[in-house]
Amino acid sequence: MTGISAELETIKDEKSLFKGYEELQGVLYKVVGRIGLRSTIALLTGCAEEVKSNIGETAKRQALPSFILFKVMEIYQMDEMMLYKGTLRPCTDARKICYHLCSKYNGYSRSKIGLLFGGASKRKGQDSISRTEEMLSIPQFNKMFCGNYMTAEKAVIEFLFGK
Repeated sequence: MTGISAELETIKDEKSLFKGYEELQGVLYKVVGRIGLRSTIALLTGCAEEVKSNIGETAKRQALPSFILFKVMEIYQMDEMMLYKGTLRPCTDARKICYHLCSKYNGYSRSKIGLLFGGASKRKGQDSISRTEEMLSIPQFNKMFCGNYMTAEKAVIEFLFGK
């Protein structure tokens, strides 16, 4: 019985798919009739390119936090455990850069950024972002930090917008 019911479901899916294609074909005939074949091709090509670029941007935005984390780990030459749990200055500086760049380029809330760091509190994220902004406002006192931040930010910009 299960084989027959599965076959019937497949037939129903094919019929609904065919009906969808018939509807699409009917709409395309109307569009071609109103604006012409060349304009319809240009319209559909433009739509396809727009959809492709939107999908690419969405995928980049979703991958951005991981990219930032790995780029900062590369800059500071540390492993993931050090980045998440380390208490030395380079570890805390690396976390600050990650927090700030995730907030700046992805618009993540403080809570969501905290989740990237093993459930760190919203308050910790806010403190890190504020402290980063303070450190960036006086670069002559934080040369190493600002240099590392600029390197990471440049990599993020290249990742998002190309070279």
